[in-house]
Amino acid sequence: MNADSFTHVDPIRVVWSKKWQLLFFTLIVGSAAYIFGSFLPPVYQAKATVLSIPPSLDSAKNSSDALSMNSYRDLSMTAGFLQSVIDKFESENPNSSAIFYPEILEKMISIESATGASLKNQTPSALITFKVTGNDPAVITKIANILTQLLTEASKKLRAKEIRTISQALQDQYNLTLESLLKLEKASVKIKSENGLPLVKANLETKLAVLQDSISDLAETNVELNKKKSELSTIEAQLLDPSLAAEKRFRSILEIKSFGTKVKLTSLSNIQILLTKRITQLELETSQLMRKVEQMTMKEKQLTREIKNLTNSFEILSNQMEENHISKSKKTSDIRLISKAIKPTIPSGPQKLKLTLVAAALGLLFAITIALGKEHLDLTS
Repeated sequence: MNADSFTHVDPIRVVWSKKWQLLFFTLIVGSAAYIFGSFLPPVYQAKATVLSIPPSLDSAKNSSDALSMNSYRDLSMTAGFLQSVIDKFESENPNSSAIFYPEILEKMISIESATGASLKNQTPSALITFKVTGNDPAVITKIANILTQLLTEASKKLRAKEIRTISQALQDQYNLTLESLLKLEKASVKIKSENGLPLVKANLETKLAVLQDSISDLAETNVELNKKKSELSTIEAQLLDPSLAAEKRFRSILEIKSFGTKVKLTSLSNIQILLTKRITQLELETSQLMRKVEQMTMKEKQLTREIKNLTNSFEILSNQMEENHISKSKKTSDIRLISKAIKPTIPSGPQKLKLTLVAAALGLLFAITIALGKEHLDLTS
């Protein structure tokens, strides 16, 4: 029965039949909300805008963007930083009746940011707007300006500390590189002096020249030896000739020639053996000297490359230290003040019109719900 009765309820008819009561109720709720909003204290909002630009330190490119916009935004909302804002406000305004705590101040502050890029170094940057909301325009203006001022000082201290850390690291690396360079140069001079590479090269050249002469002498000796062997063969063939056996005089001459040729052959053979041994020894010595020269040359070249690399590193570190010193003298801060907070004259709240419209809409919705429920109960009864 309840389901059948509910189907006969016409919402449009009900709303139209009770339109004046609904309108009256809505006007009462809206008026009450407007009157209530009129009794609320006015709320003001002070705005201060800064630009966060992490500077690009050439001496520490990997660390220069460590303090980003988010870092400063988070820093400004820490309890310690908010307490420092409160302490500075109280010290500058000892007669102020305003009482703040970090928790209270945190609820009063809102932060808006818009990312961008710096013009010079193209590092991440952002506009950060700090909005402080409160009932006293003068107080919230001072709070906003103190906040941006302390944030700028904190940024300068953080950046100075970072530069000091980088400077110390560069100084240590500079000293280590300089010490290594001096040791390597000293070792290079010592090794070159001990090696005596020019003397070894001169000895090698001398032995190569002697080897070349020995090879030439051996070639000439071989030619002469072959020639004497041919002469001895001819003489021996003549001695064996039967037709010359009766000529004793001619035979004696051939025997004398044969003896002389054999002596010469023996002498040339001995010379050949000596030259062969000398060439073998010279080839061994020159091979050893060539390996020694190659090893010495490679070692000296390696030392020269190491000295050159250390020298380049030393020059780079020197330039980085100079750049870091310049950055340190500039006392760079990541925060640039764009606009200070100005004492607001027009309240930002309460928004009585918005409050009235929302209350009226909710009142109307509530009244319609009550009217439909009452009509439903009447039909079911």
